[in-house]
Amino acid sequence: MREGMNREVRRIFARHGLDVNHLRRIKIGKLELGSLGDGQFRFLNEGDIAQLLAGAGEARPRKTARPRADSESKPESRDREEE
Repeated sequence: MREGMNREVRRIFARHGLDVNHLRRIKIGKLELGSLGDGQFRFLNEGDIAQLLAGAGEARPRKTARPRADSESKPESRDREEE
């Protein structure tokens, strides 16, 4: 598994009768978090930013609903014929 989104890891383990007590994020994209504890942060250097930007280009596109163009919208109903 490459990533666990929306509690996916917990659901997979639950299907096999196992409980997940704690998950720990070890990296974001190609950026490894190292020894950062809960609630800690560090400032990103130029290399970190380059890694994140490079990884963003490799991300899979999300499926989203496409808004309908005016030409695709439903035709307006007509109550009576025009003369």
